[in-house]
Amino acid sequence: MGHRGCRRPWPNTCPGRAQQRCMTHKVRRIKDYLSYQQLPQQDEMGQKLTEPQARRQRRSQIQNDAYDIYKASSREEARATIVGFCREVEISRTQGGSNLSKGD
Repeated sequence: MGHRGCRRPWPNTCPGRAQQRCMTHKVRRIKDYLSYQQLPQQDEMGQKLTEPQARRQRRSQIQNDAYDIYKASSREEARATIVGFCREVEISRTQGGSNLSKGD
């Protein structure tokens, strides 16, 4: 459940049920924590990128990498992937990384 307003009534409304958020919404939320210090300079064809293009490409790469977390075959593998992901994209688990763990 993605909306924070639903968290308080959730236990009374659905006792014994875990709250979940859609992985797409979790991945979208990551962009609030992105660091753009490692922007690509060129696209796949070797063409120079403008800063807005480089930001879009980096955001797309990060989103694709984030989806790999959900493709993990076990919870342990997913958690290890989160740690590597957070290092790669320069966010901490207390920022966007914790967003990926909530509701797991």
